[in-house]
Amino acid sequence: MGPLAQGADGNLYGVTYYGGTDSTGTVYKITPTGTLTTVHSFSHLDGNGISPEGALFLSSDGNFYGTATGGGSGGYGSVFKMTTKGKITVLHSFTQSATDGGTPT
Repeated sequence: MGPLAQGADGNLYGVTYYGGTDSTGTVYKITPTGTLTTVHSFSHLDGNGISPEGALFLSSDGNFYGTATGGGSGGYGSVFKMTTKGKITVLHSFTQSATDGGTPT
């Protein structure tokens, strides 16, 4: 679990390494009053990656960017972009090759 990132909506966003519907991690948001909501649940089946770790980064485009330490289409993690609604776009899937490594944190 990494540091929290504050979204433009005032909510705080973070990741869990475990948990969610497949026990492979989540992105959650928590309101200033303490209400927690799961925004995205990672799965072995969707190719987005599993077990996110580290901080989410809020970009000036309003999306969050982060890393998952496993899964993805290459099997060794991913870099992803996520909307505040939880839609994930994979920017890169690691293959643990000599050119891109694997298991980002």
